Amino acid sequence: MANETTSTSYSDNSLAYGLGERVLSASLPKIVLTGLVNEIDISGEPTDTARVNRNTDLGVAGAGTEGTEFTTNEEFALATPVDFVVAEAAAIQRGLVTNFALETRFPGVSDVWRALQESGLDQKLAILGVEADRASFPCIEKREDDLCNLLGGFTGTAGTTTVDITVANLIAAQYTLKTQEPDHEDWVYVLTPNQVQEVALEFGDTGGGKGGSIWVNAGDLSFFNHRPDMPRNGFRGSFMGIPVYEYAHSLRTLANANADVCGALMCRGIGDPRKGGQVGGLGLTTRGFLKYHLEYSAGHRGVIIVVTSDHKALELRDENGVSLITDAP
Repeated sequence: MANETTSTSYSDNSLAYGLGERVLSASLPKIVLTGLVNEIDISGEPTDTARVNRNTDLGVAGAGTEGTEFTTNEEFALATPVDFVVAEAAAIQRGLVTNFALETRFPGVSDVWRALQESGLDQKLAILGVEADRASFPCIEKREDDLCNLLGGFTGTAGTTTVDITVANLIAAQYTLKTQEPDHEDWVYVLTPNQVQEVALEFGDTGGGKGGSIWVNAGDLSFFNHRPDMPRNGFRGSFMGIPVYEYAHSLRTLANANADVCGALMCRGIGDPRKGGQVGGLGLTTRGFLKYHLEYSAGHRGVIIVVTSDHKALELRDENGVSLITDAP
């Protein structure tokens, strides 16, 4: 084994340092897409699959003839369902922390070896709260990454491979989405930081007939101006009244042999579509939130921490999204 957390790992988190310093968190990506998609929780259900059914389009009705029996039947069938098959431990993080490390960190825990062997899960998590919390975020990040990887998969597309994103691409995506007849018009742009930058540069150029200053001053491109993202949900403003969200650079989805990055214009999903929730372009099904597994290891004189996420991310409705595929930085 390797990468065990020992007292050496906490050498800078001892009492002398802890009294005067606060341990800062790592630089972590924003969780953006997870808040814009449908969420389905199947915890407690006797299946590993969440099925979302949909009616078929019956098309335009025909015309009859007076005095003549109309005999053409239309089958009231269901369309191909979307099956979210949840994978056990679709995200997993493990660590081993020794007794000595827990005793010498700040604040230290006395008789930790006894507490970790004799206490229940809640008490163990209280002792290992810092470590358990740090192990949780990578699992949440994996959920976000799985969703980000779907942004380039919509059938409808806008943009040109190996070419910077343009204002025309953003407008073209709106037109394409309209032609697909989506469920609703609660739309959001989800773009990479590079795509946001390239659009801002184009609007900032007032030459060449673009009239950038007109757009900016009219407030139709509010994301041109910096706004502190206090909730860290990626919201940057709006373009033509449509909210613009910027997802994390480290999770950007690449395409075409890494030549391009993927964003999207898509319908916002809210709640469980099986129970009346607003249908979006993407969905995330989970079996509960996160699961914590703690096991005392006598041989290592410490405790093994495993955090898992049972989930599945899928495209929920193809007509509810348009991929924006443009040049990578």
